[in-house]
Amino acid sequence: MINERAFYVDDDKVGYVNSAGQKIIVAQFDSVIPYWTCGSDYGSDHFTVVRFGEQYGVVDQGGKYVINPQFEGLAGFSLEY
Repeated sequence: MINERAFYVDDDKVGYVNSAGQKIIVAQFDSVIPYWTCGSDYGSDHFTVVRFGEQYGVVDQGGKYVINPQFEGLAGFSLEY
């Protein structure tokens, strides 16, 4: 579990649940990879790189897009469940 979240798969889409098992991000992504910054200039924020169709973006802990899916890829990430 990353930051008290775990991903789940529903109908071949990926979302997140909290430690109580409640869905906090509806299953909508084709794949995800957790990413967090700790002790950096960006603080201790937790983000998730997501693939939606053929486009990549980034969501925050609540599922809000920080970077809308618009890129063919994001350097340094390999997207697997």
